[in-house]
Amino acid sequence: MASSPLATFPPTHANRTIVLCFDGTQNQIGDKNSLAWLELNNRWLDLADDRICIFGFSRGAYTARALAAMLHKVGLLQRGNHRHIRYAWEAYTLTSEEGWKRAGIFKRYFGIEVDIEFIGVWDSVGSLGLNRFLPLTTNNTRIKAVRHALALDERRARYKANVWGVGLSAPEGTAEIAPPTNAKGTKMTRRSSQIRDDERRLLALGRTYIPTSRKQLQTDVLEVWFAGCHSDVGGGNTPTDVRHALSKISLRWMVRQCFLIRTGILFKEDSLRKIGLDPVTLYPVVLPRPPPAAAVSDKDALSEEEEDLLDLRCPIHDELKNKLAWWILEILPARKNYRGVDGDQKKGIE
Repeated sequence: MASSPLATFPPTHANRTIVLCFDGTQNQIGDKNSLAWLELNNRWLDLADDRICIFGFSRGAYTARALAAMLHKVGLLQRGNHRHIRYAWEAYTLTSEEGWKRAGIFKRYFGIEVDIEFIGVWDSVGSLGLNRFLPLTTNNTRIKAVRHALALDERRARYKANVWGVGLSAPEGTAEIAPPTNAKGTKMTRRSSQIRDDERRLLALGRTYIPTSRKQLQTDVLEVWFAGCHSDVGGGNTPTDVRHALSKISLRWMVRQCFLIRTGILFKEDSLRKIGLDPVTLYPVVLPRPPPAAAVSDKDALSEEEEDLLDLRCPIHDELKNKLAWWILEILPARKNYRGVDGDQKKGIE
C-alpha cells in the first residue's frame, strides 16, 4: 500500500520534541551557534513537558555537547531575558570556583532548569579549533540518553575520538586499568589522570554551586564504532543522491536509537524507507533485527540487512591517503589548550 508523503512515524505524540542539528561546517564553536539558538529558545520552549533532542557531527557534535552543558550550568533563559545571553555564555565558560559561583547565581535568578532528552552525535573529535576548554562536555547529569557513532578507521592525530565520560571512574562492577607499578607514567596516562581529576573537580563544583530541584540523571550512554573514516561515518564524502554509502549504516542505527529511547521525534515515512528502514519495525514496538542477509536481491525495495551489505562494500575515504596536506599536519606540532591545577586556561605545544 502506497504511503502518504506526509505520513509520519510515530503518527502523533503527546508532547512537542524540539530538535536541534549542528553540522560543524563553520570550523568553530562558541558564541555563534550556542548564542544564536539561545536567542530563539524562549520563543519555542515555553510549554510544559517539551523535549529537547540535539544532534551533531564532528565540530557540530561538540557543539551539541557544549549546548547541553550550558543548559545544565546556567539554565534555559526565561522569556524576555535575551539581553543576558552574553553574560550567560561567559558564566558557562568560566571553570574556576568563582565562575561556578557566578553561574549558580545566574541560574537561580534568570535560568529555568531543563533536561535534555537525547544527544545523538557522529564522531565527536578533538580537532575543534577551540580557544578554550568548555566544561561538562564529557559528563552531564541533565542528559537522559547519549548515542555516539565513532569512526573505526580514522587515523589522523587531530581527529582523536572524544568519547563520553573519558577519564571518569569505571562503572560499577568493573575495574580501572592501572599503569605498571614500575612505570613513571606515560604521556597518555598522565593526561588521562588529569582529565579524570578535572572532571571530578568540575562535578564537585557543580554540586556545590549550581541550584537544582531535580534528581541527577544517570545518563544512558551507548557509543558504537562503525567502519570508515571521519566523514564515512558522519557523511559528506558521498553525494546525497548516491544511494549507498558507509554513512547510511550509522544513520540507520541512530534513527533506530531514537525510536528505542522513545524521543517522540516524528520521522517522515517515505524518508525512513529511502534509507532502508521499514517503519512497521520501528513503531509502536522496535522489533529486533533479523540475522544478516547472505545474498543481495535485485529488487528495488531492499531490506535493512541488504542495505547494510551494499553499504559495507563502499570504499573508505582515508584523507591521509587522498591528501598530502594531512601528512604535513601530522608532523607539524599543534597548539593545545589545557587546564592547570588551579582550573585556569593554559596553552602549550603538542
